[in-house]
Amino acid sequence: MIAVKKKDRDVLRFLWVDDVNSTEPKIVEYRFAQVVFGVTSSPFLFNATFLKHITSYEREDPEFVNQMLRSLYVDYLSLSLEDEVKAYQLYLNSRERMGQGGFNLRKWLTNSRPLMEKIKEMESQRELSIQTEKGNQLNEDDETYNRIMVGGLEERDVNTEQKVLGT
Repeated sequence: MIAVKKKDRDVLRFLWVDDVNSTEPKIVEYRFAQVVFGVTSSPFLFNATFLKHITSYEREDPEFVNQMLRSLYVDYLSLSLEDEVKAYQLYLNSRERMGQGGFNLRKWLTNSRPLMEKIKEMESQRELSIQTEKGNQLNEDDETYNRIMVGGLEERDVNTEQKVLGT
């Protein structure tokens, strides 16, 4: 959810009927406050925002920046690392740093059972803290077509082939 500056929101106006069942419905004018998914410029805006955000860590951690830039395809990060310690550290760094930019990384998968268990535990704790902050209302929708049709990642065997990029 990439914010749009207030001065630029006029180009993202749309009209809405306040009550479709009313005999005299009123037309209400709204403006999007975030980049709209599906607009022609959306991929460019995402990539430019992502690039600006991720390169802000260049001096602090150039290896992290290189891994992220080399391994991102659209909105999927896919890479291999030498060992579980490095993989877990990348998980922690990417979760924290991307979160600072408003990016919510999710749907983690690894062929290492111990690492997958650590990640599941961290994600469960994160969801609990979000629920507590929002008064037990977790508004994040994780019901994708793929999840509904083939089940959640947590139900899959990490020793078998896993699909990346949807289907």
